[in-house]
Amino acid sequence: MDDRKRIVREHYNPLLNKYSSGYEILDWENRASQIKRFEVLLNNVELTNKKLLDVGCGIGDLFEFLNKNEPSVNYCGIDILPGMTGRAGAIYPGGKFITGDIFNESPFGKKQFDIVFCSGIFNLNMGDNEKFLKEALPVFFHHAKETVIFNLLDPGHYIQSKKYFFFDHKDVLHWIREYSDNVECVMGYIPNDFTIIADAEKKKG
Repeated sequence: MDDRKRIVREHYNPLLNKYSSGYEILDWENRASQIKRFEVLLNNVELTNKKLLDVGCGIGDLFEFLNKNEPSVNYCGIDILPGMTGRAGAIYPGGKFITGDIFNESPFGKKQFDIVFCSGIFNLNMGDNEKFLKEALPVFFHHAKETVIFNLLDPGHYIQSKKYFFFDHKDVLHWIREYSDNVECVMGYIPNDFTIIADAEKKKG
């Protein structure tokens, strides 16, 4: 875990100091691809009056997007980098942004949010990304009452670099069925990226 934090800090803090745009700070290809990932959430999950946790919120780009498209959402963002949440709070004083590590010592209670959303935190190669995702899944489901949704890079991505990590969607669907029996994999919104959308409650019996 400490190695992951160090890698994240060493990768993103220089970008935070260099850029002002969120997509550049978060190392997305462009603003359009970032918005496409947000639109998968908007178009596939009922958001009206829901409580949403944005894991790895960066400088609050999702908060801005939801304010424009579904302002009834009760939004909370969390990020392990204080520079990210500090910048987010300065740009969007009406938002709630918390510095913390939800995977180690979560500040939130069980089923505190209707929706847990996560965009991009598994993209940077940290040396143990599959292990990290498998450890993250029960944390996501612990905090969500209704829906868990997150995106990943597909192995067919045009960028092939050891800096990034790529998941096979079939593997991820297999892992997540331990926690949910209603799972959808959304593809095609941008090339070689996919989003997993899962009901947060697994049916009993």
